[in-house]
Amino acid sequence: MKRQITVFSALLFFFLLHPQEAICFTFLGDHLCRHDDALALLQFKEMFSISTYASCDHSYPKTTRWKADTDCCNWDGVTCHNVTGRVIGLDLSCGQLQGVIHRNSTLFHLFHLRRLNLAFNDFTGSRISHRFGSLKANHFNGVGQDLFVDFNQLQKNPLQTEAPWHTTNNVSISYPDFAYLGLSSCQIKEFPEFLRNSESLVFLDLSNNTILGEIPSWFMSKTFDKLFYLNLSHNFLTSTIDQLPVASSMVYLDVSSNSLQGQIPSSICDSNNLGILDLSNNNLSDLIPQCLGNFSQNLDIMDLGNNRLFGTMPTTFSKGSSLRFLMLNDNQLQGPLPQSLAHCKDLELLDLGNNKIDDKFPIWLEILSNLEVLVLKSNQFHGTIGSCQTKSPFPRLRIIDASHNELTGSLPEDIISNFNAMKSSKHQQKELVQYMTGESFGVYYYIHSVGLFIKGAEYSLERVLIAQTVIDFSGNRFEGQIPEIIGFLHSLQTLTLSLNNFSGGIPRALGNLSMLESLDLSWNQLEGTIPRELVNLDFLGFLNLSENHLVGPIPRGRHFDTFGDDSYRGNLDLCGFPLTKDCGDTEAPPPATPWEAEEQYDDSEFFDGFTWKAVLLGYGCGLVLGLVMGGLIFLTGKPRWFVLIVEESFKPRRRPRKWIHIRT
Repeated sequence: MKRQITVFSALLFFFLLHPQEAICFTFLGDHLCRHDDALALLQFKEMFSISTYASCDHSYPKTTRWKADTDCCNWDGVTCHNVTGRVIGLDLSCGQLQGVIHRNSTLFHLFHLRRLNLAFNDFTGSRISHRFGSLKANHFNGVGQDLFVDFNQLQKNPLQTEAPWHTTNNVSISYPDFAYLGLSSCQIKEFPEFLRNSESLVFLDLSNNTILGEIPSWFMSKTFDKLFYLNLSHNFLTSTIDQLPVASSMVYLDVSSNSLQGQIPSSICDSNNLGILDLSNNNLSDLIPQCLGNFSQNLDIMDLGNNRLFGTMPTTFSKGSSLRFLMLNDNQLQGPLPQSLAHCKDLELLDLGNNKIDDKFPIWLEILSNLEVLVLKSNQFHGTIGSCQTKSPFPRLRIIDASHNELTGSLPEDIISNFNAMKSSKHQQKELVQYMTGESFGVYYYIHSVGLFIKGAEYSLERVLIAQTVIDFSGNRFEGQIPEIIGFLHSLQTLTLSLNNFSGGIPRALGNLSMLESLDLSWNQLEGTIPRELVNLDFLGFLNLSENHLVGPIPRGRHFDTFGDDSYRGNLDLCGFPLTKDCGDTEAPPPATPWEAEEQYDDSEFFDGFTWKAVLLGYGCGLVLGLVMGGLIFLTGKPRWFVLIVEESFKPRRRPRKWIHIRT
């Protein structure tokens, strides 16, 4: 009884507040769609044609099944209110629409629309009209509206705004209080002024446009308590970011690939829920705030690469950190590597390349069992690599680049032999990582330095690693022989050991690297011949053995003949193609493989050389000799000398006793 009274009270309250909607509701029946909304949608449909060029993956023409005699609430991309039947959502993304959204479009007659997604279509020549302000926020839940027009035909005229965003005659235009606004890749040239009065914004994507100049001060000083996603990347924004509106609810912050200056504000550390922080490819300078090491236990990705940051790295990486990708490359960082990084047990990618870090090789990183990519290139790491302390060091490592440092000694075989991820020829190319639950907004993210592409679907991160396995120790002072154990890393695709002091011969085991695409052993002290086993590397597209002390003929066969003389220059005693130096008689023919030997054997060639002239000549000589010998025996009887020759030839012979060897 109490439940019935509660429902009745709610309905009575609804009728009193919205009598017109209540009257319509009583006559809805099976068809919820309002006639005026259906008519507006059909007229909107007639303004566009269907084009397969205005599409994306899994696109289809959503409006072709819109029929006047059907309920518009069941049309593709249309969402109606469960009670009033009003159209509150329109998703025509990837709908293959082509045409222009005019300022008098019936789209603006959908006064109750809350969510609009027109992404991935061709609206060439369209402008973001101030009439979007006629799309009032729905009164039942007080939530602002959503607008997505991402990626609308970038090749032609851009999607533009009616200039200006604001009026100059003090007459305000009523813009909706957007909650979700996606205007990525629309070539917008100015920051949207209508966001000045936004109070409900939770998602803002203005990435990959042509917005020039400073981030407006009103936006920097505004408090967005609900904003969890902010993407301003790939624009031409200048000035500092010390007043970025970073709320405690922020989950995703990307202002990369702009011209932002100044220091990283420590206020970013106030966002305890931040999962992705990308400030890369700017002109940021000064020290990295120490709080960035442990300000968020949820931080999954931090990319500060390609800036002008100096000083030391944060030393505050704490236990329990969920950090997986850390990029600090292309800065001016100094000092040693903080050993607190060992607390980041989930770390998969560490890129510190192109800095001034001065330390020994961080062998202690071997305990990071999830580490797949380690980039230390162009720093001041020095000394020997040292011996591993664990049974399985770097078990998942697939890319190690320690090139252009000051490392010495030999390459430790015990470490290389444990590169288990490089031993298998099969790669796990995709890994789905659940980030958090919620609606799908199609978040895209790219890690520039190592080519990682991240796509968010339902707030999930789908990480696609480029299927590469790389060892690069070039530009150091390593010595000794190249370890044979490298030949067991069957999935290795790039091996670069140039500019060192390696000696001895090229290991024949390198011929086992069936997936190898690039091999650079130049500028060393290597000796001996080039192993013919390298001819078996079918995927080898780059070879550099120059500036060594190699001798003998260059192997021939398969695609090995496609390498030019640059691959061998500086080896004065090498000869053969493609060099001009002829090997002469010293060039031994390559041994034929069993199948090659079978192919070379041909009965027709044998009988071509074995002609009947040779047969008749041998037969004639034998006949004459037989007649002569027979005549002599017949005339002289039984010559003793001839009998002794024949009898001696059939007498069994014994080996001298001193040659007999008895095995026990």
